[in-house]
Amino acid sequence: MSNGFYTDVYSLAATLYTLLTAQVPLPSPMRAYGMRLEPPKQINSLLSDRINRAILKGMALKPEERSQSVQEWLGLLGIGAPRIANDSPLREWQERLRKAQEDKLKDNGDWRERFRKAQEDNLKDNDDWREKWRKACEK
Repeated sequence: MSNGFYTDVYSLAATLYTLLTAQVPLPSPMRAYGMRLEPPKQINSLLSDRINRAILKGMALKPEERSQSVQEWLGLLGIGAPRIANDSPLREWQERLRKAQEDKLKDNGDWRERFRKAQEDNLKDNDDWREKWRKACEK
């Protein structure tokens, strides 16, 4: 099975189920074989119908029946996705990280070349050593 945002939705819904019921939800393979997931509202009657439905939808066995994004699922809970008022510091850090990763990749290429050269030198030294050993044994 491939992963997508719907796997994050399932994980978040299962986590919320656990937090609000103090019980770990029935694993999906057991549910796939016919065991029923107890709705969270049956365990914690203080939950709203909205929260109950959002958790059950987020934990649907078939990925296509779940919310396809965390933002969509948060909407079912009545929670808007967080917004960053000023994302320029975030963009600056993203750019720094991207540049650092590019530099590291470049350095790794240089390192590989130095390692290859060291291996060649080592093999040459071994050949020289073998030749010296052979000559010493002939005497």
